Amino acid sequence: MGEVVLSAFLQVLFQVIADLIMKELQSHSGLQNERTSLISDVEMIQAVIRGAEKMQLSELQKLWFSELKDVSYEATDVLDEYTYEIQRHQVIHLAPVRNSSFLSQLSIRRQIFMHDMEEKIKDIANRIARIKENRLTFQIDVGHTAQHQETRSLQQSSYFPPPYVYGRHNDQEKIVKMLLQSDQKPSVRVLPILGEACMGKTTVTQLVFNHERVKVYFELKLWVHVSHEFNIERITASIIESIEGSPFHSGNLNTLQTRLEKLLQGTRYLLVLDDYWRESWHDWDKLKLPLLKGAGGSKIIVTTRSAEVARVLGTSAPYQLQGLQDEDCWLLFCHFSLGANIHTYNFQDLPRLKEQVLRKCNGVPFVAVGLGHRVRQENDRSKWTSILHGENWDSTGHLIGALRLSYAELDSHLKPCFAYSSIVPQNFQFEEEWLIQHWMAQGFIQPNPRSSETIEDTGRSYFRSLVSRSFFQRARVDRTGERHSYSLSEMMQDLALHVSCEDCKCCAVEGSYNIPEKVRYLTVVFNMPTSQDMFKMISGGERLHTLIVVGHSEHFTQKVPNDIGRRFIRLRALDLSNFCVVELPESIGELKHLRCLQLRSTKIRWLPKSICDLYNLQTLGLTNCYDLEELPRKIKNLRMLRHIDLLMSRNSYCNVCRLRCMPKSISNGLAN
Repeated sequence: MGEVVLSAFLQVLFQVIADLIMKELQSHSGLQNERTSLISDVEMIQAVIRGAEKMQLSELQKLWFSELKDVSYEATDVLDEYTYEIQRHQVIHLAPVRNSSFLSQLSIRRQIFMHDMEEKIKDIANRIARIKENRLTFQIDVGHTAQHQETRSLQQSSYFPPPYVYGRHNDQEKIVKMLLQSDQKPSVRVLPILGEACMGKTTVTQLVFNHERVKVYFELKLWVHVSHEFNIERITASIIESIEGSPFHSGNLNTLQTRLEKLLQGTRYLLVLDDYWRESWHDWDKLKLPLLKGAGGSKIIVTTRSAEVARVLGTSAPYQLQGLQDEDCWLLFCHFSLGANIHTYNFQDLPRLKEQVLRKCNGVPFVAVGLGHRVRQENDRSKWTSILHGENWDSTGHLIGALRLSYAELDSHLKPCFAYSSIVPQNFQFEEEWLIQHWMAQGFIQPNPRSSETIEDTGRSYFRSLVSRSFFQRARVDRTGERHSYSLSEMMQDLALHVSCEDCKCCAVEGSYNIPEKVRYLTVVFNMPTSQDMFKMISGGERLHTLIVVGHSEHFTQKVPNDIGRRFIRLRALDLSNFCVVELPESIGELKHLRCLQLRSTKIRWLPKSICDLYNLQTLGLTNCYDLEELPRKIKNLRMLRHIDLLMSRNSYCNVCRLRCMPKSISNGLAN
């Protein structure tokens, strides 16, 4: 799966490169040859990346994509440095005069900078050209994609339920009742069953399908496994085959639908469309045409992971399938680990074993079954707890395959956004706007030039798409009902870590830690004693684009090092929220690429003047910074700034904000 994620990050990186080349280098006369060459090479590489999204890469090909990824990060850094200088020129004192052609040529500093930039951009152009030429040596070409089909390893469903099911009787009865309700309208009704991967949607539907009252009520019962490879002709032919008991061969959709219409005419039927992915209302309108000819009372059950599918297809609210209760998960594990009931587990470590099982299952029946099969291979039950402690929740590989399929089905612009969420620590709750601002800082949100919506609006549509597909889950709603917090389930957190590979890392620091060279996005969970200085514990990080710090005591002051501008020179996002930071060093202004600076709930008293040199800054988070006394006067220079968050949300008499006024000139700089 790592090869898919390389493509996901590469796509957005090269889109950023393409945009910068087109916009920023257009007026630079000394780089027109390189600009022309880069445009051509980048377009070629983008075509290769699009084709490679579902390739199963050889080790040789992985090396090519790895080299391509390294140079793409460097290219974005160089081009971003160039745009930073353009921003700086717009806000300097006497800018119209100093930016004149005559004075610009007299400025030694500008001439040195432009010479260095030209050399760097030429070097990047040459490296990209060389990598492009080497693609044939690495057996990579446009349109040459050895497809890796996840579905081949996943079993197709049938209407036969598994012999042992726990905890689904209530779900079965509720759905049966919904199916047998008398309808006032003669139209066919569609009931979506919505749930996360491997939650048991198919199993519950099998139980419903084989229920005695359902058998009596419906004249015809049909089951078709749709899968993510949506094909109307294949699905229609499968329904016909379910009725007639033999294949009906025709590649003509009109012939197929005419045949199906005759078979369903006047018949009260139940049709299950299992594992439905397609979110297009247009395709559903075409597929359902012959299905509408059934008699009144006919029902269609659609099992899906997508809330959008449920919305498009459903004629009523979806049945949301929840996870199993703990006791049912435990019984399921007991059955498949020994084939006996709970009373046979008479050994000393039973409480710890049960705790491990329930924590790893988290209500997912597939995991309980997989773990049961795993420990059954070990006859010595005293070892089961230690086995489970080190066991990945997906011991068989099938669950990760199912989840990877959900990931693979995401639109390409959503893949890096989800992969980036692997930096979210376990049990960490985050708000929609917080993650969107991080995506903005990394350039993951691609605005639609034909749309008037803001980049934040586009980001919200990205976020809600991931929520509707169950990648993120709602964890908490505040008392006003307006602010929602979200989290990643353990399954989705492991999936995000799995697909993000070496680009992202979330690590607990309990001693000295050297940041791996390939890591670009890092969260440090600080578990050291309160007297330890976090920044002295970690080394490296000069290639980081994101640094988030979590943990530590809010009562022990942490010092941000004076050399932060040199140590983390490539940072796009720095998040020190809830850290006991009192001040920032002047060197913070050296972070030329910084776009998101979060200082929420810190004890910051003032911001250094150099923060006004962060010309790319988009977000300045100062929520609950009650000790903040003033903002720098030249904050108006931050022309890219879109968000200053000064919300004071804690309800406590002792929390009185010290900030009394805003800089007089701030409205001039932030009017847009």
